[in-house]
Amino acid sequence: MLCEWTSRERGGTEFGLTVGSSSGLLLYASLVDLLAEDFLSEEANQTLTKKDKIMAFGCVILGGKTF
Repeated sequence: MLCEWTSRERGGTEFGLTVGSSSGLLLYASLVDLLAEDFLSEEANQTLTKKDKIMAFGCVILGGKTF
């Protein structure tokens, strides 16, 4: 009896999974947009040297690995 799910519980679980995956995709898209603005904008090309870009990219990779 403890393992039986009612349709209400299953609907809540499906709703939770859908909302969770949707929010994850939105976070990912916003991070990609922010990183693209930081690395690919004209202002970044004018102000950052090659060494600065490599250092920033390394920091992004390091932050991703520690997260």
